[in-house]
Amino acid sequence: MNPNILTALAVCIVGVLLEGLCAGSGVKRYLGELEWPSFSPPLWAWYTIGVVYYVVVFVCAYRVLQHPATASFRSAALTLLLVIVALNAFWNVLFFRAKNLQATFVFSMGYSVIVIGCWYCLSRFDHLAAFVFGFYLIYLIYANVLGYRLWRLNSGAR
Repeated sequence: MNPNILTALAVCIVGVLLEGLCAGSGVKRYLGELEWPSFSPPLWAWYTIGVVYYVVVFVCAYRVLQHPATASFRSAALTLLLVIVALNAFWNVLFFRAKNLQATFVFSMGYSVIVIGCWYCLSRFDHLAAFVFGFYLIYLIYANVLGYRLWRLNSGAR
């Protein structure tokens, strides 16, 4: 089997495991305690979003690894993609363990800058990977609006 496929798959598996470890227990209970904006999807849709996220990560990691190590922007794109997977897992610490919605939102803003940087690097040498990753970038606009509204709805200040 192609080692780049195995590596991209390993990145996704490690990401999923890190997310689970960072989220801890009581995830469904905590989600049920929150007041959600009217435009928030149901729980089953969040699972679908998670699967799509890892499909995007897999495709992009595989595509990046297919390029020679000397390709411009390849190292930056790969590094940023790995950082994104790790930071995506860390988001769970702020949201589920610390239960700090304000910190989660602020963190998400910085995270989004890194995602934009990764998309830019991808666009410099692999247009298909950048196109696929662009869907995640567009999703983040929605996710950040949702995160802001979630924080404000649950902060006591309306």
